[in-house]
Parts: sequence; C-alpha cells; structure tokens
Amino acid sequence: MRNMLSNLPGRLDALLLLGLSGFMAFLLSGDAYWHYLHPRFMPLTAACALILAALGVYALIFPPHPSGSRTLAFTLMLALAFGSLSAANPFGSLEGPAGAASEAEPVPDDETGYLRLNTGELYDIAENGELGKYPAPGFALRGFVRRDPEFDRLGLFGLYRVALFCCFADATAVGIAVRPADGALPADGSWVRVAGRLVPRPEDITLPQPQTPGVFYASTLPGFVFEAKKTTPVTPPAEPFMFEWRQEAPFAY
Repeated sequence: MRNMLSNLPGRLDALLLLGLSGFMAFLLSGDAYWHYLHPRFMPLTAACALILAALGVYALIFPPHPSGSRTLAFTLMLALAFGSLSAANPFGSLEGPAGAASEAEPVPDDETGYLRLNTGELYDIAENGELGKYPAPGFALRGFVRRDPEFDRLGLFGLYRVALFCCFADATAVGIAVRPADGALPADGSWVRVAGRLVPRPEDITLPQPQTPGVFYASTLPGFVFEAKKTTPVTPPAEPFMFEWRQEAPFAY
C-alpha cells in the first residue's frame, strides 16, 4: 500500500505527459495547427507526440521518483496548451467565420486572364522589376483591408496577407496600397478580392505603414499603387496566412 502511494506522483507525471502528447495529436488531426506553427513543422510535432506518448507509457509502468517541480512544470504546460484552444481566430475579425471559406474560388467571367497570386508574390515581382513579364489585363489577389487616415485621404486602402514563417512570433503582414475604381473604400478588417494592375506611385504620395493587430511588423509595397478595376467582398480562406510564395506560376493564391 505504501509503495502504491509513493508511486502516485510519478504516475501523475506520466498522465501529464500523455496529456501533452494528446494535445499535439489533437492539433495534428484538426484544422487548428496553423494557429500555432507553420504546417511544415507537422512531422516534427508528430515525432514529439510519439516520444511523449512513449515516455508517458514508460512512466506509468516504471514511475519516476517524485519531483514537485517536475509535476508543476508539466501541469502548467498542459494548462497553457489547453487554455490556448479558446483563441479560435488568432486575428479576430480579420478572419471571419472559422472554416467558412473554400480554396476553390471560382473565376468570374470578367476576371478571366487576370493572374491570381498572393500579396507576397506580387510584392516580390514588383521589387524585382519583373512586372513586364506579366502582360495585361493584370493581377487578381485577395486579402484583408486595413484602413488608415492617410490612406483615406489619398482614396486608398491597404490590402494585406499575413506571412507565417515559423510561428506567430515572426508573423509579418505584407500588402499593397489599392485605389478602387469607384472610390468606395471597404470596411477595415473585411476581406476582398481585387483585380487590376500595379502602377508606379505618384512622386508626391507617401504611403503609410498601418499596424495590423497581433502582427509585429507590416510592410506595404513602396513605389506602387494597385489600380483596382474591380473590388469584390470575399469570404476568407480556411487558412488565411501565406505559408509560401512562389517565384513563378502556378502561384500560391
């Protein structure tokens, strides 16, 4: 009886390890993984989950010596892990209803010929001086709207996507300044698709760099304004981050 009681703290640690393994398995089995890490780390997370599960099973069979600090550390990690699940939308209203969108967005007849790509890809094309490689009618891209008093004064709005390289700590908003054809500026935080062309920015215009909630840094393409012939409200993609951008077609729209 005394031996069983002395083994309880060690077996509690084993259960906590299994709980951490279960949390990782839960992330891998659903659509929430990108809320935490870039999807390219999924194999590493799977390996860690298996290792923690093996350690947990081993500790159940051969309970380790009691350690209050170890038990406390495991408990805090598990509590923080499951406590983070309440943040279903890391950037709140910028994402819209979770899981409401489909990647298979149809191409309207009046957007036929526009090259679909993401804001990071268009940013690189412009910065590398390669706009001449892509003839008319132009480009179509989607993103969330950022309004700014200086943008409003110029009749512009910012269109951004968030690039996730590793995790939220290095998330960066990458976007362009857009001039809608009808002058109507969409609501801040809404998602739109624009179709048009990128033109040199007038010399007397200085583009602002509006901040994005939850993102450490935002970058607006300098030297250009996107002249949108069409601005269409859209539902955000199921995974609104840019996990990659490509140097050539097919682009990661």
